[in-house]
Amino acid sequence: MFARQSALGLALLLALIVSTARADDRLSDMEPLIGSWACKTRTAEIESHFRWMIDGAFIEHDHVLHMFGRANRVKEVIGWDAASQSIRGWIFSDEGVSICTYVRDGDDWQVDLHLTRNDGTEDRKQKTLTIGDGRLIVRNEKAPLPEFLQLEFMRADGEPEE
Repeated sequence: MFARQSALGLALLLALIVSTARADDRLSDMEPLIGSWACKTRTAEIESHFRWMIDGAFIEHDHVLHMFGRANRVKEVIGWDAASQSIRGWIFSDEGVSICTYVRDGDDWQVDLHLTRNDGTEDRKQKTLTIGDGRLIVRNEKAPLPEFLQLEFMRADGEPEE
């Protein structure tokens, strides 16, 4: 009985390792995001930090919007979702919880975001990310202010973090 349970435990451990390795491969196209980014608009300063977590199985994204004397913080975890067979982001903020799907489209990433606010209301948003030449361009389908429809982030760290 013990040998059978140990073999089953070892098989489950190996399956976990293999699925983690596959997650790494599926996120490899997101490597250019890794590092720190900064953006300034007329009314706001925005910082975004992307870093690998759990040996490259996930990407942790910390985002801070400084506006009108207040810092709004957002935490996102990006990873491979085997159930939907897609790259997903799980976003947590003081506004609520969002689930988004990332789809590669040439040099861009199309992001479909589904927000459930703390009061139970829902919203959908789409945005496009373009990464290249030390810049991250975020084009939002809708935004609270016109200046947020397109944001240009510059690398804040010079080189991507490892």
